[in-house]
Amino acid sequence: MKKLFVIFILSVLLGNIFAQDFHLSQFEASPMHLNPAMTGAFEGDHRLSLHYRNQWRSLATKPFVSSALSYDAPIKKVKGLKLGGFILNNRAGQGNYNAMNMVISGSYDYSLKSRPHHHFLPGVQFGFIHKSVNIDKLSFGSQYTPQNGGGLNPDIPSDEIFTNQSLFLFDLNIGGLYYFSSDMSRLNPFIGGSIFHVTQPKESFYGSNNRLPRRFLAHGGAKYNLSQKIQISGYVLAMQQTNDRELNASLFGYYYFKNSDTYIMYGNTWRSKDAILFHLGLKYREFVYRFTYDINTSALSTITNGRGGLEMSIVYILKNFNPEPVQGCPRL
Repeated sequence: MKKLFVIFILSVLLGNIFAQDFHLSQFEASPMHLNPAMTGAFEGDHRLSLHYRNQWRSLATKPFVSSALSYDAPIKKVKGLKLGGFILNNRAGQGNYNAMNMVISGSYDYSLKSRPHHHFLPGVQFGFIHKSVNIDKLSFGSQYTPQNGGGLNPDIPSDEIFTNQSLFLFDLNIGGLYYFSSDMSRLNPFIGGSIFHVTQPKESFYGSNNRLPRRFLAHGGAKYNLSQKIQISGYVLAMQQTNDRELNASLFGYYYFKNSDTYIMYGNTWRSKDAILFHLGLKYREFVYRFTYDINTSALSTITNGRGGLEMSIVYILKNFNPEPVQGCPRL
């Protein structure tokens, strides 16, 4: 009964769309979802990413499922310009609440000629959000009656007035990023920030003047090369949307195999008052495979027994090599 009550509360919240934005645990592996300025911020010619997340299976009869497909690339004909886009789909709860983001993303990489390793990138995203919910599958407080022993009677009217069950929103996101890229340096730091839902589009299944609140995000970190084989990196991510605040701190270690473009990685993320995350990864040739599991540490852990969410990703990065490169001057 306790589980059913929690499921009911979550379904009502999702039906009223007052919850915080969906987001992924592998935030550093899905950079365009983190900051528009990180579009095309990778070494290569093309990047294709696929994400899948399944959470609250221990709590809900229908778990919350997130999936994302993204592509980005530098535009060689326009130096510094990087373009991409992604589709992020989220489905949650008994009411089949669904939110799909379809976004075009772009950034411009600017560096001073006198300091080419210092990079400054503004970024922008625009697109649409489609939200829908199946009202017939939701239950409300007025349908739980003493005459029915406190249980649900779906034949009782909910007394809720919905004007629609589907809506489209125009969305605009902006961001900025700085990073230091010298291969000769052991330490490569970066820092950035972004604002999502800049225009605060109107959204409501009730026809009210409810607006999607802005989400503010700040992130930073650094990569440190201990040796040619071992690298560590740390990340800090802070987000705020209305009264919802979240802080993430991550530490990852990478081991590179000799004479190959292959590494294995392990890491942990601490998410404030919510979860501890365990990360495993493998890079082999053009592919990076990631696996993450969240151990729930919030107040819901008494119901979930610590079981949180499973997340997987595959990232494909293609580098085009010139088979007959022009010989440059030898290094002195």
